Amino acid sequence: MEYYACMMVIADIILLISFPLQIRILTILLSRNTKFMGLESDFYRCLKQILIVDFLSALISLLIVEPATFGVFREFFENISGWISKIAIFQASPFHILGTFFHFLIALNRFTAMLFTIQHRGIWTPRTLKCLHFGGWIVVILFSLPLFWPIQGSYQVVTSPLGHRGLSFVLTTSYANIPYQ
Repeated sequence: MEYYACMMVIADIILLISFPLQIRILTILLSRNTKFMGLESDFYRCLKQILIVDFLSALISLLIVEPATFGVFREFFENISGWISKIAIFQASPFHILGTFFHFLIALNRFTAMLFTIQHRGIWTPRTLKCLHFGGWIVVILFSLPLFWPIQGSYQVVTSPLGHRGLSFVLTTSYANIPYQ
């Protein structure tokens, strides 16, 4: 096995093993009160948004991208590649931007908590965080709207890390590949 293929298989194993833990952490965060958790509300809200994005990204990867890459249910993915490719491209590009934005937001939150200890509560009000989180989701949704109508999705046949025929999802329109890939 070459280095890239080995790393891809290891990453898939780590993703598969950590997925139940991610579900458990997300259910705890969604079902508990912030006072019970002992977390500040702003930190709790940022952490919850990060876990939602990571959970959805892992779910798309485990159910769509990785089975197609390894050639599992290849005919099924070939038949519905027009829509599935749009979901896979959404997970690969705009969704990672959203995850990066939320990670940056929590890092900036913690940095200002250390640097501006007294003014921290005034900077990171619940309203400010709600607006930033809502704005992040809206920007990603607006950025993803062209995926639904003018852009066509398809697949390319690739060799999977295990040596089988697999699929890679692509966008067929030439101008569509610029912002998303």
